[in-house]
Amino acid sequence: MKKILFFALSLALFAACSKPASNLTYVSDTFTVNGSCGMCKTNIEKAAKIPGVATAVWNQKANSLTVKYAPSKVDIMAVHKSIAAAGYDTDKAHGDDAAYGKLPGCCKYRDK
Repeated sequence: MKKILFFALSLALFAACSKPASNLTYVSDTFTVNGSCGMCKTNIEKAAKIPGVATAVWNQKANSLTVKYAPSKVDIMAVHKSIAAAGYDTDKAHGDDAAYGKLPGCCKYRDK
């Protein structure tokens, strides 16, 4: 009987510890990110998905990115800086010129 009780308690403790943190509050923000193609979409969304960001969706036609993030885990400016480091301009951060220079030709939105 003790073994069954110990097993049940261990299982309950494991289940409680393995649940994702549900106490995080997420907010959404939409801002401008310049780009020009589907490859840009992939790169921008990947750059935006830093720890604390749950989702990032870039709209090519509107040149806008919508992110859902936990302000307790990440500052929105860090998202802007991560995207800029990948070579893309946002409305708050200029894309790194060296990274921009390495983007494929189809992604050169400044040159158009």
